[in-house]
Amino acid sequence: MQPNFNEGEKVFIIKYFDPKFNDVVLIESPVEEDKVLLRRIIAGPKDQLEIKNRIVYVNKKKVYQGPKAKKIFPAPFSYRDNLPPLKLKENQFFLLSDNYSKSFDSRTFGLINRKSIIGKVFRKY
Repeated sequence: MQPNFNEGEKVFIIKYFDPKFNDVVLIESPVEEDKVLLRRIIAGPKDQLEIKNRIVYVNKKKVYQGPKAKKIFPAPFSYRDNLPPLKLKENQFFLLSDNYSKSFDSRTFGLINRKSIIGKVFRKY
């Protein structure tokens, strides 16, 4: 999650909250048991998400632009830079890392269910 969070930093979380756009959340890793990840909520239940040439759209509104890249990957090869329109269902969230180019997030592991969210970051130290 660099540059906003660095390895070794500690965070306080709030366990009971209503997840929304731009919240940084602690989640159970979808691929490694007993591991957790910090990621930012970009889209939530019933939102429509699409990524076109590193620009992230939620409900057809531009919400984020990834850094410039020498090469843009097409969707059939990788969803890092292009992702076809995706409609999220109830209790589903799409998460991104703050380090767009070197990230393991929903573009790789897919959508996260609400039950996988441990808490919202309240403070770091």
